[in-house]
Amino acid sequence: MMILSTIRQWSLARRLSLSFTLSMAALIIVIFAVIYTSLVVQLKHRNGQEMERILQSQRNAIANIHDGRRLKAWQQRWVENFDPDKRVFLRIFDGDGKLFAASPHMPVESYHFPSAGKPYRTQVWFNKQEKRKVKMLLATENITLRNGETWVIQVALNASQERELVELSMHILRVVGIAAVLFTALLSWLIVRTGLKPLNTLNQQIQNIHIEKLNTRIGQREWPAELKALAASFDGMLERLERSFTELSRFSSDIAHEFRAPINNIIAAASVIQSRVRPPEEYQETLAKISEEGERLSRMITSMLFLARADNAKEVMHPEAINAGALFSHIIDFFSMSAEEKQITLAQRGDATLHADPLLLGRALSNLVDNALRYTPPGGQITLEAAARGNDVLLSVTDSGSGIKADDLPHVFERFYRADYARTDRESSGLGLAMVKSIAELHHGSVSAESTPGEGSRFTLCLPGGNTVIS
Repeated sequence: MMILSTIRQWSLARRLSLSFTLSMAALIIVIFAVIYTSLVVQLKHRNGQEMERILQSQRNAIANIHDGRRLKAWQQRWVENFDPDKRVFLRIFDGDGKLFAASPHMPVESYHFPSAGKPYRTQVWFNKQEKRKVKMLLATENITLRNGETWVIQVALNASQERELVELSMHILRVVGIAAVLFTALLSWLIVRTGLKPLNTLNQQIQNIHIEKLNTRIGQREWPAELKALAASFDGMLERLERSFTELSRFSSDIAHEFRAPINNIIAAASVIQSRVRPPEEYQETLAKISEEGERLSRMITSMLFLARADNAKEVMHPEAINAGALFSHIIDFFSMSAEEKQITLAQRGDATLHADPLLLGRALSNLVDNALRYTPPGGQITLEAAARGNDVLLSVTDSGSGIKADDLPHVFERFYRADYARTDRESSGLGLAMVKSIAELHHGSVSAESTPGEGSRFTLCLPGGNTVIS
């Protein structure tokens, strides 16, 4: 376990090199094992054939001997013609068990030989005179002569050369195998280092990216296929970071700008009442202004806290089945008094059942209705409508107000953005529509705006999937 834990901490190049080296080492071992086994089997087969040839030749020679004179002549000729440097040693016993003939310097005693009819035996021992190990193949066979006698022949075949050849081959294979493994380790390390060079280049380029260089894109150069997706994903992250930092910078600037006005008003009002003694009416008027600015700050802080928490949907979302018609009726009841004061008609059309957070969805629609009431003149109308588009539900708020200029329309959902005609409205913080957008995105939906200056605007929430329009 400790070894595996240590290996996991290695670099990717080292682990890949180790994997290649171990794989090649295993392959080399298998190949060399096959070569070694084939060599041993081939030599064993050749020795067996040679042993059989020797036995057959002696069998034929002895079987033709049938009188004493020929026996003595054959024995003398056999001994005289024997070459002591040959690999074959013979020992022949006659029918009475007496030694008939034997090779000079026969290295193996009779009791080492196997019984007649059994496979040949391998005997290895250390030769003190030659100071090396000697390998002998031993065989015994009974031969029947024409006169009916049974003779015994013992054959010893010196296989030391084959044994030395096998040992030399094994030594060569071992040296070649070690050299091949070392060469493979070096080659695999070079290949891995070369193969991972683009990854190191990518890492270096990423390290060179700072907050001042978020507009850098690394996917523009040629990368291997395996790194193209990574580079594209990283560029996407950089783009999101750049956009987030830009929005954060603008948001911070907007916060400072928006907070400065009410805070300056509070400070100015407090300074005025502290400058000298004033009538009670002026104190009450000043305190009312301070309270109004404080409430404005409170609304802005509440809205900003919601937008901050909206980044974590798990803390905000509590979805359930909602009837859009009932939600429309509740919102219309809530804004009915404000609408009557402004002589604006509130209406609803359509109905739908959808799965969403009722508080968040109600807040989004309320912000849209409140925004419509603020910019719709007396005698106008605001309509809440539910409609279908495929499997999605569209919840829209349409007003007959002053409308939005084409230049302002793309920015209405940005935080703290207010069109020129709205900048005189002290009730507007520029966060209402931004909250609507955040709520729509929490539901994996979207919000859009359509407007014609002088005729009115239409804001539409699109909530996807699993929702049903009733009517």
